[in-house]
Amino acid sequence: IDSLYRINIEWADYYRSRINEFSIEKYELQRIWAEKEPLNGSIFGDFDKEFNDNHKMFLVNSPDCSQYIDLDSYQINIEKAETGALIVKGVEVDQEINLVNRQTKEIKRISFFGSASRIESVKWINDNIVVLYGIMDGKLIIKVIELKELIYFLYVYPSVIKEKGNFNKAIRLKEVKFE
Repeated sequence: IDSLYRINIEWADYYRSRINEFSIEKYELQRIWAEKEPLNGSIFGDFDKEFNDNHKMFLVNSPDCSQYIDLDSYQINIEKAETGALIVKGVEVDQEINLVNRQTKEIKRISFFGSASRIESVKWINDNIVVLYGIMDGKLIIKVIELKELIYFLYVYPSVIKEKGNFNKAIRLKEVKFE
């Protein structure tokens, strides 16, 4: 499967340290489907005056930087403390994953997860394919999205993770203090 689209090594290594005999080859394709038109996102883009600049460093730009994926703006509010440190002030249980196009100023919700799931990392393969890495119902998932055709591929790791940890707090958002 082309090593699941050249997996996000940092994310895989984090879980490799928590799962005995972790292997990319164990992922199973669970589902392929197409979406018609994504819903409009409910966040502000980095071009809007209402955008929270404290989120800027966590946006994941496409290779040509014309688009980005925002994993956090819907779910967490990051503020700057008087000391200058970034802190989380409020967390939503659901997570909306948004594709933001800087050229057209469109914000589209490309995925949504409830409280039993979360996307922890994202990687662009090219300007059309994005890969989401996370946990759904206690199992590791990799969701590949072809953006132009809106075709989704869901790969699931077969075993439930016993020691989940928190990739976001430990790695991706390590500069942010969760209160």
